[in-house]
Amino acid sequence: MPEPEKKIIAVDGTETGVADGGDAAAQPIVFLHGGTPGITPYAGGTHVWGGVPGRFAGRHRVVAIDLLGSGRTGYPDRPALIDDYGRHALATLAALGVEGAHVVGHDLGGAVAFWLGAKGGGRVASLTVVASAEPTPLIDSLEDLTFLNPPGRDYDYEMQRWAYDRVSYCDRHIDGALMAASLAAAAAPGVTKARHFMADPAALPRLTASIGRLKAEMWTLNKTTGWPVPVQYIWGADDPLTPRERGFKLFETLAASQPHCQFHLVPRCGSFVFREHPQHFVDLVDAFVDGLAETPEAFRYP
Repeated sequence: MPEPEKKIIAVDGTETGVADGGDAAAQPIVFLHGGTPGITPYAGGTHVWGGVPGRFAGRHRVVAIDLLGSGRTGYPDRPALIDDYGRHALATLAALGVEGAHVVGHDLGGAVAFWLGAKGGGRVASLTVVASAEPTPLIDSLEDLTFLNPPGRDYDYEMQRWAYDRVSYCDRHIDGALMAASLAAAAAPGVTKARHFMADPAALPRLTASIGRLKAEMWTLNKTTGWPVPVQYIWGADDPLTPRERGFKLFETLAASQPHCQFHLVPRCGSFVFREHPQHFVDLVDAFVDGLAETPEAFRYP
């Protein structure tokens, strides 16, 4: 099965990079990458998923989105908040005609996935959240320590390879294709613009505060009507950026109201579970999606 086709579409006036392919008539799986533009010392985008989306193309429509300020996607004229990322992702799904999607989000993409789960209505059928520190109940973040004092400069090869290696258990997945795509992304206009705005010392605290507001909405929803969509969590047991305790606390919190929750801890693995153990990752997502298909009541909760 060929890899999903990469293209650029206009979404509310913003040039947006997407990869779209697979069985157009089948239920879609949507991939939201990690890496906070201008903060994380690697340039994120759909390229970070490697060949994993293509492994689902035989049975699903597969869509991967470059989030704001990443890959080939533009960036607003101010520092983006989590609502900006969420609205842009939702508008991209609408532009592509995607309904009832199983959304897979890594790192920042996990926070965007939760935004979509809370506010996306019928466009979201389930969430798979991978090594995402942002939505967890614990407030402190290790990112400033894990990525402290990167070598190299200005998102060059040395800096980006160091960043990927820093949060990986093994560096074998950091191949030439990943590095070439990351270097190309770092030079893209939207990424350059994001780095400019996020250089403002006040920008990261504002983004963090916006994620805090999303958490408050999540917990309110969880305590009142219940978390609306099934969720599975996939965590690397050796991830220095997002310790397993944070992921399990998130699982424990939402599982109190949403019975269709799962938590998977993958041994000998860092943040990039889908790159370090790609077939195991595909098997976990497939099993979750197939299990939900056999459990219709999962989509009518609460």
